[in-house]
Amino acid sequence: MFVDKRFHSVKYPGEYLDYMYYQPESTQPLPLVLYTAGAGCRGTSLRQIGTGGFISNVIAKGGLPARIIIPQCRFETWFDYFHVLCEFLEANIQDPAIDSKRVYLTGASMGAYATWQICISHPEWVAAAVPVCGGGMYWDAGRLKDIPVWAFHGEKDDVVLCCESQHMTERINLAGGNAKLTLLPDVEHNAWDGAYCCEEMWHWLFQQRKA
Repeated sequence: MFVDKRFHSVKYPGEYLDYMYYQPESTQPLPLVLYTAGAGCRGTSLRQIGTGGFISNVIAKGGLPARIIIPQCRFETWFDYFHVLCEFLEANIQDPAIDSKRVYLTGASMGAYATWQICISHPEWVAAAVPVCGGGMYWDAGRLKDIPVWAFHGEKDDVVLCCESQHMTERINLAGGNAKLTLLPDVEHNAWDGAYCCEEMWHWLFQQRKA
């Protein structure tokens, strides 16, 4: 279903991102879904991303009505080359085959930190976000007041404490935004299993559109 590709940076010569790509046939511009994976998927082979969580649910659905891009982090964290990640996303948004008013971000664990940060850095790009078991700079979360957010977190997560998602969603709502948080009872760090098999979430996500 997915095709392996490489994005070569124009702004930063010599830098690149390997990524998995899926796009259904369509005569109309498609939504864009960016999934940023967690630390366990880091490396230099896309096979290290695996087939669990987000990917397994997409495959089970037979795909999504959207272009899906799944870049691989080959450094310690996404923030080590956040500039290239943002350039990669922007290049996809600017593609005429993409409906730029329907750009959806999601990520798990370390990838959710990237999801939150892209929303803070470039809220103008994002129609909706689904961060899973991550966190962010909650003092800047007010920048997401115009982005619908549905976060997920395991109540028993001892890797990234659920208060990280609570801080973010609370601050967005205090700023007048629209963020909700689903705390999964008896779930530890693997909140991605519950998040990505939630049909209500997928329905909600594809209803979102930037004004």
